[in-house]
This record gives sequence, C-alpha cells and structure tokens, in this order.
Amino acid sequence: IVALKVHRRDQQVDPSEVRRFKREGEILSELNFPGVIPLIDVGEDEGSLFVVMPWIDGITLLETIEILSGDRQPGEIDPRNLTPIAKAQIILQVAESLVEIHARGIHHRDLKPSNIMIDGNGQAVLIDFGIARKEGTSGLTATGDQVQGTPRYLAPEVLHGEVMSTTTQGEVYALG
Repeated sequence: IVALKVHRRDQQVDPSEVRRFKREGEILSELNFPGVIPLIDVGEDEGSLFVVMPWIDGITLLETIEILSGDRQPGEIDPRNLTPIAKAQIILQVAESLVEIHARGIHHRDLKPSNIMIDGNGQAVLIDFGIARKEGTSGLTATGDQVQGTPRYLAPEVLHGEVMSTTTQGEVYALG
C-alpha cells in the first residue's frame, strides 16, 4: 500500500510543475531517516507526474488538533488519549527531524500541522516536500507576487519580504 502524489491529468503541465515534482523526489531521496516520509519513486506516466511514498497509517497533526479541540470525531487513533508528555514528544520528534533536514542543507518551507502525520505508534513523520529547497539551489519563497508556503505558519520577516527564502529560524517559528 502506497501514497501517490499525482499532478492531475486534466491540468496542463507547465515546466515549473515538472521541476517541482523532480525536486521533491531529489530532496526526499536525500532524507532517508525516521521522521521523514521515505521516497519510493518519482516519475511521469502518460503525461501525469507522480511521487510514490509509503502509506502512513495514521492522521495528520492538524486532524489531531481538531479532535483535541472537539471539532472532529476521532477515527482509529484518538489523540485525546495523548498525555502532555506524549504531545511534547511529538514536537520533539518534529524538531529532531528538522535538525536532520537542516544538517543536510534542506528547508521544508511549508511546515504546518497538515504536513505532519502521526502514525499508529505516535511517531511524527514530515510529509509534503513539494516546495522544499536545498541550500545553494535556485528558488525564491515568492513566485510572482505570491509567497510560497502557508502564511499562517510563515515567519513575519518572510511575510514582509525582508527575507526571500525560508531560514532555519523561520522553520523553528513554524514549529512553534
């Protein structure tokens, strides 16, 4: 069982989308350690771009937060059973993954609760490296007039255009 990230066939594939899928595959291939979704394959089939990753049997941190706040009904994993220590361990796991990623010169650039899966064992796994960037490669946070990433989790200096690319400090901000 796998998870597929596929560019929809009914959309025209532009060169930047092709580069984004290839870049995501290249970055994931460098991040083979616990806490980051492993890459199985990346490619193109009959004009459809795809990234293949293992299926994570769990829910996102966003879903966990929604359940804890009473906004959703629990599924198989009930985060309400998480103790404060277990919650702190999730944050620690994400922080440890960020240390590993940053040590390899990579920034996720879209760290948010919906990009963190919690598996059935309570292990946090970072997913969606679609706008990740490796230091020393081209790519700005802004595309045209739009900032890449989720504004709610971007550091103020990125939102105000003072810093053109996500920094380690900006990802610590997003984790907070």
